[in-house]
Amino acid sequence: MTNLVIVRKNAYYDSVTLMTLSNKLKKSEGVTEAVVSMATDMNKALLAGIGMNTEETDNASANDLLIAIQAENEEICNKTLLLVDELLNAKKGGDKKGAQTVFHTISEAKKHEEELNLAIV
Repeated sequence: MTNLVIVRKNAYYDSVTLMTLSNKLKKSEGVTEAVVSMATDMNKALLAGIGMNTEETDNASANDLLIAIQAENEEICNKTLLLVDELLNAKKGGDKKGAQTVFHTISEAKKHEEELNLAIV
């Protein structure tokens, strides 16, 4: 197994986008673990819990983006990282006015993103 762990300073993305992205990555062939999240204390503890934390992730601030990929080999890690960049850039490009989709009920959100399993109220 190969781990690739990156911290991107001051790169904010909303948690729904990152949870959805992480779930997609975990379904990729050859990927055994994937976490794309902001470096909150809770998310850093998650990385430590799965043994993918580093000194850099431990020292990251809540404004930093964490990308952690565990895959069968380095090539799959690198391809997965390219996919992360592609999907995050597509999100930025499709969100030019800064608008976010607002759901008024949990059922409505679930219909849009079936994989989501957390609601913040």
